[in-house]
Amino acid sequence: MIKQKLNRLTSKTKLFVVVAITVLGNFFVLPLVHVFATTYTTKAQVILTNMNSSGTSSVILEFTPGNAAATLTLAFPTYTGSSNGIVNSTQTVSGSYNGSTCQSITGASAVVLGTSSATETTQTVTFTGVTAMTAGNSYCIVLSSTSAVTNPTATGQVAAVITAGTDAADTVETDIISNDQVIVTATVPPSFTMSMTGGGSDPFSPLSLSSSSIGATSGITVTVGTNAKNGWYLYASDSNSGLFSTTQSKTIASVAVGSGPTTISSGTEGYDLAVTTASITQGTGSGIGTTSAQTYYASTAPGMGGGLNTVPRVIAQSTGTAVNATVPVKEYATISNITPAASDYSDTITLVGAGSF
Repeated sequence: MIKQKLNRLTSKTKLFVVVAITVLGNFFVLPLVHVFATTYTTKAQVILTNMNSSGTSSVILEFTPGNAAATLTLAFPTYTGSSNGIVNSTQTVSGSYNGSTCQSITGASAVVLGTSSATETTQTVTFTGVTAMTAGNSYCIVLSSTSAVTNPTATGQVAAVITAGTDAADTVETDIISNDQVIVTATVPPSFTMSMTGGGSDPFSPLSLSSSSIGATSGITVTVGTNAKNGWYLYASDSNSGLFSTTQSKTIASVAVGSGPTTISSGTEGYDLAVTTASITQGTGSGIGTTSAQTYYASTAPGMGGGLNTVPRVIAQSTGTAVNATVPVKEYATISNITPAASDYSDTITLVGAGSF
């Protein structure tokens, strides 16, 4: 009886010892597993610059290694050729895309470039000569060829696998879609504005003409604004081809049309329209055109100008757009000693502008 109890006690003791060893073993093993835990690359992203099905694409890669690393690969496991997608057999490596660094695009702290080159084997791009990477720093690199990869013909998610140094491979997903573009359209309507000072009146000053001097009007200023890229034109015509008096049935005739400029002289009847070239202003803003007087009407001295009739004539023009470009317009007249006296000599000049859009 005592022997049996001893045997039972021995068995329980043995069981206790086994349990105790197991508990203690687990206590010591768990920290070891933690010490040798796998290190992962984090914050990885793979940017395809074209997500369209069958589209060709550059690739922008960004990641943060968990360990110090000096090797890097990028794989597209399902890009097995033809309709499944293609990874180019040779690659061009860069630190930028379309003139912008991959750092500015992704926010990475450094470019993994150095003397990097890349080749492709079985859907894997292997980067060589990359700069040493520090654990915890973010890095980026670009496969800059526009045909670095060719997407599958079918839509749906595809995997990309990044392996940095001894880190465990990190898999990210991107989506191949039927259309990754938004077509934005807009219309810029044509615009042409024109205004004149003087309220439609431009009297000679003084009002009375003299045979001993050249008379001049006060002048008006035409202001033009337009987005006509090819320029704009200012036209003039008059109703009488000169200054006409109804009471005397007399016209102080305009100088010849289509020639000149002509300078009228005191003591001889004459009438012309002048664009004072020195007072033309080009307006403000970038890309505006150059405004100038048409040759026949360009005036640099009193009495100099060109003739008008009932047909519109270009008196000024511009090579492009305008923002408050100004054209000064005035008339000159002379009379002789026998020009019939009257207080109703007048002319109506019509000014019109047009943009060349």
